[in-house]
Amino acid sequence: MHSNQIPLIELSQVSKTFGKPVDGHSLQGLLQRLHLTRPKPVTHAVDRVDLRIMRGEVVGLVGESGCGKSTLGRMVAGLLPVSSGNAWVDGKPLDSLTPQERKALRLKVQMIFQDPSSSLNPRLRMDRIVGEGARCTA
Repeated sequence: MHSNQIPLIELSQVSKTFGKPVDGHSLQGLLQRLHLTRPKPVTHAVDRVDLRIMRGEVVGLVGESGCGKSTLGRMVAGLLPVSSGNAWVDGKPLDSLTPQERKALRLKVQMIFQDPSSSLNPRLRMDRIVGEGARCTA
């Protein structure tokens, strides 16, 4: 790989939150302080992720349930906007893509979801399962 290659996907300090914190000086903030309304929770689904994927690489993202894997994939595919940070596709900022470029990106990005109860052997340690592919090709 040459150092001058542009990454296919690059994320820098990417975060995704759902819900909005309420400004304490707003009417909604006043109502919450007076206990007339309940605050809506803010969910931090993805927090400051850095990732670089070069052309030809295949990436598997593994993590526990609810850790943000699907949300990260949806942001990379352009299905969800990034709350903060920067995301690039082929060197172009993800948020500057035209509608036609976004559609083309969605057709190129493939996310594969697996049911862990049917795809992982519970009798094996995770390092053994993940390393199995490397052992088979060695």
